Amino acid sequence: MKSCLQGADLGYLRIVADLWGLEIKPADTHPVLAHLLPLILDRKKFTAVIKELPPAGREALDDLYENNGQMSWPAFVRKYGDLREMGAGKREREKPYTSSDATCTEMLYYRAILARRFQDTPAGPAEFAVLPDEWLEFISPAPDHPQIIFGRPASPAERGRFMLADDSILDDACTLLAGLRSGVSTDSLHRDLRCGQDTPFPLQAAMLEILLREAGLVDEQLLPKGEEARVFLEISRQEALARLVGNWLSSTLFNEMRLLPGVVSEGEWHNDPHLTRKLILSFLSRIPGGNAAIGVAGRPWWSLPSFITAVHLHRPDFQRQAGEYESWFLKSASSGETLSGYEHWDQVEGALLRYIIGGPLHWLGIVDLSLPAAGAQQLAGELLAFRFSAWSAALLELQAPAAQQSVESGSLILRSNGSIHAPPGTPRAARYQVARFCEWEGQKEGVYRYRLTTSGLEKALQQGLKIEHILGILSRYAQAVPPSLVQALKRWEMQGSQARLGELTVLRLKDPELMKTLRNSEAKRFLGEPLGPTAVVVKPGAWQKVVNALAEMGYFVDESLNRQ
Repeated sequence: MKSCLQGADLGYLRIVADLWGLEIKPADTHPVLAHLLPLILDRKKFTAVIKELPPAGREALDDLYENNGQMSWPAFVRKYGDLREMGAGKREREKPYTSSDATCTEMLYYRAILARRFQDTPAGPAEFAVLPDEWLEFISPAPDHPQIIFGRPASPAERGRFMLADDSILDDACTLLAGLRSGVSTDSLHRDLRCGQDTPFPLQAAMLEILLREAGLVDEQLLPKGEEARVFLEISRQEALARLVGNWLSSTLFNEMRLLPGVVSEGEWHNDPHLTRKLILSFLSRIPGGNAAIGVAGRPWWSLPSFITAVHLHRPDFQRQAGEYESWFLKSASSGETLSGYEHWDQVEGALLRYIIGGPLHWLGIVDLSLPAAGAQQLAGELLAFRFSAWSAALLELQAPAAQQSVESGSLILRSNGSIHAPPGTPRAARYQVARFCEWEGQKEGVYRYRLTTSGLEKALQQGLKIEHILGILSRYAQAVPPSLVQALKRWEMQGSQARLGELTVLRLKDPELMKTLRNSEAKRFLGEPLGPTAVVVKPGAWQKVVNALAEMGYFVDESLNRQ
């Protein structure tokens, strides 16, 4: 407290004393401060002073208290009014602290309840409105100012088409781990991710890669860590989901602001995604249904627009607590418009709230979503409402949900033609193992498709995986292994491929006599296996030489028809 009043002029100290109902006699600033401090550092006296504040002033005080005693100065005065700058003489004449138009900021400032202080932030020094530490110890929320609940329950119009949370992110994690191990391109794998595909924020492969890194499942080169990946894929789905939630909650690498769809981030500005995430979850915790494992009746659908509006009103600086609205270089991906300044709050902070609720919190099984019903007038892809899922209470405590989730009791389906299908419910570990020696053919309707090929088998052999190991994996995870497939694998191990498929360049002639003439010419060394009296294979790389030889004989070749 002393540091806040140090340097204050005598007139200000006398105003403080008058508003506190105290008498001070010394005429020098330092004796006045020394006399005043012990009088105001009294819990009962402080309680009496704030009890006399008008409701608006008490609301401002409670707001500061709920923000751990500080808010950026621009945000505070934007909400509670400015502190009119005036010298000692004008202040004495106009007495702004007693006028009917005194702002909440002035009410608190002239009572020495509120102080202005510069503090270091990632963006540089910034000015804050602060409550001195002594007041933080003395204050308690006013009984007529209950804790803010952000927003309201969803209206009937906002309860449209429901998208319930699930754990499909675990299947996507397995797909990505298997693909990264097998060298499949991320773009190809992205098309086969299922999590959130019917929502405005489908899970992107690049985002899942970050989560896998945070989980310690891949290294910096995005190569799976063998033992860590095996353990993750073999633990229960409930445990695996809780683990991913924990990795996301504590992550600083997963930066939603830098990943925000529709917004391009440029420059070297810094933010704190972990703190932002923590604050958003604290807002959500005040909504019914997030703190305990309760039934559907206790988990109401909550209006997303009203939630965002309430955050805008009560906690607008949740991610830019120093009010650095001009220093972040952001622009709209669609229009190229610069999103600098507080006036773009909804396009940045509002969009971030929508993304975190409709993206990570939904992907990780924590919230259900409501989208417009088919044929509704709202914009396509708009999120209307959300509610906590049946798993949310456990997951937010990093516990495996007790609710029944899908059990991995399915089996691989093997066909004698070498195709291998993994239907829903197939153990993730089975898919990861199959990917070691099969080619990936994508996913359709939840069925993951692979095929045994010689290139896949050769790659497996290079990794030390023998045919007996492959047969062991297939026997373990499949209901039945076709005998012809077993025979083919063993024969390949002993003799290699018994057939080869390749592209050929074929020359077709109309006259068998011309074929005889060509075979008796110097061009015969460019010809391969005959395919009949008027067709022959041309050796690789020799097509133009054959064309030239025929031209010398007086024949032009129609390459568009004959080169196949």
